[in-house]
Amino acid sequence: MTVLGNVDGLFGRELRGWFFYENDTTDVRLIIQHKDIEVARVTCNMPRPDVGMVHEGKQSVGFVCILPLGEVYELNAISIVDERSGNTLFNENNQFKFKGEVGMSVSEDNQKFLKALVSEVLKLKKEIAEIKSEVDLQIGDITKNISSKIVVKEASKSQELYIDQSDNELHSFKINGADTVSDFFKNSKTCIVNFGIIPWFFRIQRPQHLLLNLIDKYNAPAIYINPSFIRGGLPSVEVKSISDSLIELSISIGLADYEFYSCAGDAVGLHSVSGIINKALINLIGDKSIIFAKVDHPSWAPFLNLFSYGNLIYDKMDDYAGFSNSSQTTIQYDEYLHKISTVSLCSSLTLLQSVAPMSKEILVKNGVNILDFEASLTKRSSIRLSKTPVIGYVGAVSEWFDFELLEYCAKALKDFKFIIIGNRDVEIPSFISKLKNIEFVGEIKYTEVPEKMGEFTVGIIPFKINKLINAVDPVKAYEYAAVGVPTVVTDMREVQAISRINYKSSTFEGFKNHLIEAARDAYVKKYIDMRVAYAAENTWRSRANQVVVELDKISLAPLISIVVLHYGSTTLTENCLYSIFKNTKLKFEVILVDNDRTAVNSNYIKDLVSDNKIIYIPTARNLGFAGGMNVGIRESRGDLIVLANNDIYVTDNWDRTFIRTFLSNRNLGAIGPVTNMTGNEQKMSVAYSSIDEMEKFSKILNLKKSRKTFMTDNLAFFFVAFPKIVVSKVGFLSEDFEVGYFEDDDYCKRVLAAGYELAVCDDVFIHHEHGAAFNKFTNEEKNNIFIKNKKVFERKWGQWIPHKYRREALFG
Repeated sequence: MTVLGNVDGLFGRELRGWFFYENDTTDVRLIIQHKDIEVARVTCNMPRPDVGMVHEGKQSVGFVCILPLGEVYELNAISIVDERSGNTLFNENNQFKFKGEVGMSVSEDNQKFLKALVSEVLKLKKEIAEIKSEVDLQIGDITKNISSKIVVKEASKSQELYIDQSDNELHSFKINGADTVSDFFKNSKTCIVNFGIIPWFFRIQRPQHLLLNLIDKYNAPAIYINPSFIRGGLPSVEVKSISDSLIELSISIGLADYEFYSCAGDAVGLHSVSGIINKALINLIGDKSIIFAKVDHPSWAPFLNLFSYGNLIYDKMDDYAGFSNSSQTTIQYDEYLHKISTVSLCSSLTLLQSVAPMSKEILVKNGVNILDFEASLTKRSSIRLSKTPVIGYVGAVSEWFDFELLEYCAKALKDFKFIIIGNRDVEIPSFISKLKNIEFVGEIKYTEVPEKMGEFTVGIIPFKINKLINAVDPVKAYEYAAVGVPTVVTDMREVQAISRINYKSSTFEGFKNHLIEAARDAYVKKYIDMRVAYAAENTWRSRANQVVVELDKISLAPLISIVVLHYGSTTLTENCLYSIFKNTKLKFEVILVDNDRTAVNSNYIKDLVSDNKIIYIPTARNLGFAGGMNVGIRESRGDLIVLANNDIYVTDNWDRTFIRTFLSNRNLGAIGPVTNMTGNEQKMSVAYSSIDEMEKFSKILNLKKSRKTFMTDNLAFFFVAFPKIVVSKVGFLSEDFEVGYFEDDDYCKRVLAAGYELAVCDDVFIHHEHGAAFNKFTNEEKNNIFIKNKKVFERKWGQWIPHKYRREALFG
């Protein structure tokens, strides 16, 4: 039988490639040898969409193998053995022969494939030549060439800036299996998106369990995105059905240079990957509403600009600084995601205590699905202690696994058998391999885990204690308990010592003694019942309920009270109100305070009043900006209060973005948008000739600057929002400032003094006519008002420091 295959390359210790039997769907199991010595075994079951494009139906045939430490590997010294037949697949220029047949022969299909690959190389070279500046790793840049242009004026000179309003597709790519998505979404208008930490079937742990329970809770389908980007071949996306309510996306990134976990790669690679992911999701999701996006690893941070409208859950599972494949960029993204998330989950108390408190962090520990272990528990109940107790471990065998502890216990307890199950990415020391009562099984499927655990007398977690391990709440402790197995663990901070359930020890001697004690009590029914009860108190369903409760608080969108102050132009007020009703999607009320009693001369406003769509409050006299706004604030019922001049025009998604910004940083006392006209750091140098052009620009800005805020000490109150609780603590606007000027400076000082922060939402653009109300005054009158109010401000706060523009591109 012909075996087709190819090795993509050896990247340090990472060997990647694909193999399959022609006309056979069986997974290929490979033995990897280096200089004729076995170093690893791997199953070819990872998605390879590029292979599927050439060999129809052969999509999940790839492998990624991390070779053990302690050796410098050479590709020409690698040989591969087919585990089923025992035959060696001979390496010849990265292609493999089996029984004299060339694995990847240059067939007509492969010729097409190679021609497409060459075309892709040429296209990528062209793209590289066209890119003139590096991509902003967190937010992206808004300076791409496109079809429709908007004129932008910098502080020092004028230039034309082209902003991408096209599909923003770097190059074409194929979505394999996209036809299944229509049935997948058929009965749902919503969905969940999960940016994963491992391929779905690599190892079923926290990410999968939480997502499955959240799918059940929200009765919504989910898309799980595989982080194992496949290099080589053509850019493509494989859609794989996991269940009726879950699909997995696997990404082939073509020739792009980007390594996920370490965030290593160039700007071109990052931009290419981002384009593939976002374009694929846009195509697949369509008009479905995203309930939330869940992020399981910080390296997803630069790819999240699509989700400007949804809640973002960051599930912090580890202290990423402790991993050898993490970089400083990974750590920075970890901090960034915690900052911008709507809710941050921490899998251990240590992790919770390690993050800067922002009132949005919740402790969601690991757990167990006890239904998965019921059959093994029933079987275990009929077992009695044998002459050879089985000490078992299921999990990764990595740098934190304590081989010296294992050796000590195996030598001291020669009548005990030690079975170690799990993927190994470290070399097994020679002193371990000589011990006959230790067996290394390798990775097994999750469906086989309960049965194997049920055969254990005692389950162990033999980890070295370091900063990384002290932040881990081990899933294994809950799973061992679910089959009634006692756990012996090293002195991990997060594991609670519980009699007859969890045995903890800080010494080798103590660990060995606990193994003896735990084995003696392993099959006592009342102790088995205690362990199972402990597992039942720590289920994944209860963990998911915690997340749902927190999201439900957020989903109850607050009422937004928008106070509009009318003075002067009725046309401006009409435009302002029109934009509010057009572009505000959340629950809101409008309170129109009429400072000169002319607003109702407008038929449009008169109709709004008569239809009870706005609350209309005429004042007896001109109360000025502070006095008029205070009238509206007192009348407001909302949880969020927005003060708006009548000379503004709001844009789409402003309300959702403002709400999300407050949820992301609970210490914000007030926020404002960027705009075309004001005298501080909120001003952008943008010109446009129509409302339509302005709204197009605002949509692009909302996407490209998604979740980006600028911390400041001053906001202009032409359009400003603050939670009502801030008013209860800070008070109303000071009416010591006549007509206008300085009341916003004064209030910002008071908000800061109360311990809150101020921020500009760079992803919300609000048009501002600026000075429309003051145009009724002469220049001399305006100057006198300014001087008088400045003196009032300086008596309270000292010398007033003039506002400044931001020294950034597009601002000023």
